[in-house]
Amino acid sequence: MRKIIFLLLLITVCNRGELFSQKQRQAVIDSLLTELPKAKEDTNKVNLLADLGQAALDNYEYDKALTYCKNCLSLSERLDFKKGKAAAYAIMAMAYDSRGNYTEALVNYNAALKLQEESGDKKGVAGTYNNIGIVYAYQGNSAEALKMYLASAKINEAIDNKAWLANNYANMGLIYQGLGNYSEALKKSFAALKIYEALGDKQNIASSYNNIGLLYWGQKEYTEALKIYYQALKIIGKGGDSMRMHHPYNNMAGIYSDIGNYAEALKNYSLSLKIRERIGDKNLIADSHTGIGIVYQKMNNYKKAIDNFNEALNLYTETSNTYALAGIHASFGEI
Repeated sequence: MRKIIFLLLLITVCNRGELFSQKQRQAVIDSLLTELPKAKEDTNKVNLLADLGQAALDNYEYDKALTYCKNCLSLSERLDFKKGKAAAYAIMAMAYDSRGNYTEALVNYNAALKLQEESGDKKGVAGTYNNIGIVYAYQGNSAEALKMYLASAKINEAIDNKAWLANNYANMGLIYQGLGNYSEALKKSFAALKIYEALGDKQNIASSYNNIGLLYWGQKEYTEALKIYYQALKIIGKGGDSMRMHHPYNNMAGIYSDIGNYAEALKNYSLSLKIRERIGDKNLIADSHTGIGIVYQKMNNYKKAIDNFNEALNLYTETSNTYALAGIHASFGEI
């Protein structure tokens, strides 16, 4: 059995979500915090708190993001400022989503969506549809995920929002991959890559490489997949954001596991796991433990395999990730 990671892309709602390096992200947070004590209790402060929430989210500081956004929501409600309320709900939803709390994520996404529809915020509606699709994808509901991505793409095409349209294509590609439709998956993934290259978006070019690598891997074209992942690591390294290296490391580990190079597999899983533990995303941590367990299973070291599968099982149970739980139970069954 082989576990494949899906790199699903959350669409941000504030302008500050495109920064690439950790240093840049922290600089944004520091700058915003300097402004906060001087802000009056008006819509400017609402926007400042929303920007802080987004910046904290981008920096993997989910608890801080929730705190800023709860303050943003409270002030927005006092001012009856719909745009502020929608932003707060959307960012909180992404924070809950990133922590694997899908119930709270959906509650907050739907609250944001209602406000965005009432105010005619087409771009916001498109982003929220996409992100709701991501929740459905993690819950294993491919049909609803595709429905959301298509709804988002229709709006992004109408408003000529190329960057987010590329995001829709990338996420649709991953769903088609999970369904085993590699032809359609490659079509969508390369469509996303073409847009990102035209935009010069190095961060998402790297993400697209990673997704395309998954497709080559799924078709057992291991050499091509490894080449793609090394390209992704190179691009990420130039951007100075080492936190994003966990996906290529994890997927390279899976390939090395498939071709029987267990030493390289464990090395790359370890590199990925260390980053994912720093990020604090339970689903990602669990996925690395799943991969490590599979390697030990192949090495006939069943004790270490079971230990890692149990780690993954506990984390996936906490996040109600039904798609991944099915894979873990299958692994226990094989042992």
